[in-house]
Amino acid sequence: MELQIKNLSKIYPGGKKALNEVSMTIHDGMFGLLGPNGAGKSTLMKILVTLLKPSSGDIFVNGQQLSDHRKEVRSLIGYLPQDFRFFPKLKTWEFLDYAASLAGVSSKKERSLMVDKMLEEVALYDFRNRFANKLSGGMKRRLGIAQALIGNPKIIVVDEPTTGLDPEERIRFRNILSRLTKNEVIVVLSTHIVGDISSSCNQMALINSGELQFLGTPSDFVGKADGHVWSIDVAFDELQNVKEQYHVITSIPNVDSYTLEVLTIGENGLAKYNPKPVAPNLEHAYVYFMESQNFVIQE
Repeated sequence: MELQIKNLSKIYPGGKKALNEVSMTIHDGMFGLLGPNGAGKSTLMKILVTLLKPSSGDIFVNGQQLSDHRKEVRSLIGYLPQDFRFFPKLKTWEFLDYAASLAGVSSKKERSLMVDKMLEEVALYDFRNRFANKLSGGMKRRLGIAQALIGNPKIIVVDEPTTGLDPEERIRFRNILSRLTKNEVIVVLSTHIVGDISSSCNQMALINSGELQFLGTPSDFVGKADGHVWSIDVAFDELQNVKEQYHVITSIPNVDSYTLEVLTIGENGLAKYNPKPVAPNLEHAYVYFMESQNFVIQE
């Protein structure tokens, strides 16, 4: 599968520009879309799944232009929105059965087999007769991904899927998505949670204020912060001064000092603290980007 986004812009009534000339190409696998709240990620997701029309630009799926083949392309897409809703009076299996019928599965027997298989996949089979509104938060998100997958789509778009989940549910959710990518499927994961990208995605983009700021691999993104993360020990009475001069990422109290991870931009000026370099991770790189705004788009 190939998903091409070309010069995509979206301007809402009143002049708010949510997206500005965004272009990227996405292939099979997990693709992470990272950015702060309000960056334009959800707008892009809604355009991808045909819920919004762009102001300009277009999207191509395996060469088919979305604006000219909306129905055909829509049949290839599964979508889990950030604000996932369901019918509270339906049991878990009934909701999935309804989702399967919307996906075009007309045979009742085929739907039944498909629903049971999907409930097993997302570890909800034992709760198939529980009403959807009685599920836990993590179970509801799993039901959401199940309805997005029920028609075997080739493009799966999930918007902020792990917000509010505990660590165990987040890991379970990411593992479900990762397994899908073995079948020539594109999974577009939109999130502001850095750990979701670093744990799952082989390609990523960063959008900020409607602009594409980075496109490449997570390791390339991490490399942008190389040489800018340091570990230092400071006395208690120096902590506030350090915080005023540098970006403190972590702070661990010791008996008579703090051990800090500090992000620097430009000259670090940390010599008096005997700084030790720290190998950056994706979270460091994200903070560095947001503070420096000096990234160059990677082709």
